[in-house]
Order: sequence, then structure tokens, then C-alpha cells
Amino acid sequence: PDLVVMDIQMPLLDGLEATKRLQELEVGAAVLLVSGEDVSAHGQDTRAVGAAGYVPKSAVATDLLPAMRAIARARRAGGP
Repeated sequence: PDLVVMDIQMPLLDGLEATKRLQELEVGAAVLLVSGEDVSAHGQDTRAVGAAGYVPKSAVATDLLPAMRAIARARRAGGP
């Protein structure tokens, strides 16, 4: 896939660790994380594991699609 959208809180393996593992496997997919927790609680962690972005669940209705489009544009332009 070009883009993986996943929750930070998942059973067995959280989204941060899953993102880190995807980056280590070099699958080439960008990762957009979502969570019901406050964005400031995970903001730096998401970048540290290689996520392309983060959208709080409270803003999914308005911000998810624009974030996905922004990531796609950045990837077409040669970004992460």
C-alpha cells in the first residue's frame, strides 16, 4: 500500500510500534496515525517512529482526508 491509516491504540501491538516495524521492513508505505488521545501526548512519538502524520479522532471527520491528500502530494513530490 502507499498509505496505511492505523490507530495508535491496538491490541497486542500498538500503532507506534507497528509503524516502527513497517519502517524497519522498508515497505515504502507512509503511515498516518489516529488516536482518541490528546495529540500532544503522541505528537513527537509519531514522528520519531517514522509516521507521516497524526490526526486525533476528534478531527477525523474534517482532517483525515486532507491529511491523506497532503501525504500523497508530498510523496509524489519526493517527500516522506
